[in-house]
Amino acid sequence: MPELEWAAVQHQDFVCGVAMANDQIIALVVTPNQSGILTALQSRISDLRRKWPELGDLPLLPANNSVVTQAALLAIDSYCKNPEYGDRAFSDLISDDYIQQVATATSFEKCVWLAMRDIPTGQTISYAQLANNIGRPTAVRAVASACGKNPWAIAVPCHRIIRSDASLGGYHWGLDVKQHLLNHETQWLTAQGGPSIRGRTRKNSQESSQESSRKSPRESLWHLPCQRQLEFSGD
Repeated sequence: MPELEWAAVQHQDFVCGVAMANDQIIALVVTPNQSGILTALQSRISDLRRKWPELGDLPLLPANNSVVTQAALLAIDSYCKNPEYGDRAFSDLISDDYIQQVATATSFEKCVWLAMRDIPTGQTISYAQLANNIGRPTAVRAVASACGKNPWAIAVPCHRIIRSDASLGGYHWGLDVKQHLLNHETQWLTAQGGPSIRGRTRKNSQESSQESSRKSPRESLWHLPCQRQLEFSGD
């Protein structure tokens, strides 16, 4: 039986919470402030419980100081300081292979989630463009639905998907949060002098396996000092 744990990190414009079970990150959520983070995590996990019987009625407890917890918090903190570093750190923690093995999602949803990870840091595409990218140009509504079911906010960057008219569209965690995330990445891009030259480099299964045998989760991340970890027991 797995333990179900959570932790959160405060950014100046948003809070990111993470839920873990069996040393895996099963959910990432974003809220505008700390008052809603536990409710947001419980809501997302409630969706997962219906399709993941192993979670049962396990309580969501504050995380211990495990390697996985620290790696998750470092990845969030990396994103807060440098979104591109954050993207790379999340790619180490939540691999493409892991996403493909998620039993709670359809093959179509997984396809959409993987395609979103190839959007360069700080850039956006439309729902229609994303549908075209996966070879399903008429499935725009289904793509939008898959975005809303994404369990890993920020790590699988559904906030980078907007409407064809450049309006924000929707976002499971609220349009204010979506705008904060886009502003955060735009400011980083401006400081870098322009868009990323290329998107995320996807590793194949053999490369991922070889790296996993050489490095622990902590060693695969940039060692940055963590922002204030939130510690509170209620919403």
